[in-house]
Parts: sequence; structure tokens; C-alpha cells
Amino acid sequence: MTADTILPRFLPYPYFLLKMDLSHTARLLYGLLLDRSTLSQKNGWQDSEGRTYIVYPVSEITEMLDKGSTAIKSALNELDAAGLLVRERRGFSAPNRLYIKIPQMPVVQFSDHMT
Repeated sequence: MTADTILPRFLPYPYFLLKMDLSHTARLLYGLLLDRSTLSQKNGWQDSEGRTYIVYPVSEITEMLDKGSTAIKSALNELDAAGLLVRERRGFSAPNRLYIKIPQMPVVQFSDHMT
């Protein structure tokens, strides 16, 4: 690799995932959903509260990650339980909305005597 090397497309992989007790599939899925959410941001897919959502059918996710639907549904449940994903059911034959959550990053504050 040189300074002129063009990098292939890649998924974002936040460092906080390294410290979370999640399966490899759930971590990979989070990266995929995070990447997909940037497309939703560009397309203006926001709800009435201004939150960006994605629509990504399980069938497409299974194809993209080369996993079965049971594995993907389990990974979605893991992300939901970890507080990294909210799924909103939209009704009969309407696609669900997926909201990717970004955990709060700890803010380091110094006491007055250190400033």
C-alpha cells in the first residue's frame, strides 16, 4: 500500500464494539446498518422527530452477510437488547423502520485544581 493506493469500500467499525459482549454476527451487522444509515441521512429519511431511520429487509441482510435468517434475527435481537437498535413495526405489509443508536461517549472532566 502506498499513499496513492485507492482503498476498497469498507464498513465502519466503531471501537466501542470491541468492548461489548456481542456475537461476531451482531457486530458485523451493526457496522452494516451504520453504513446503511449514512445513505438514509443523505436521502433525508427522517421521522417526524428528526431521527434517521433505515429500511433494510432481513432477506437483503442475509444475502449481504451470507447468513441465514435465523442468525440475522438473532443478531438483530442482540443489538436491540444491547441498546444499539430500535425496531419500529409499521403494520401489515409495511416495512419496519430500524433506528441505529449511538451510545453516549464518556466525557472526561478535570477537577478545578487540575486546570
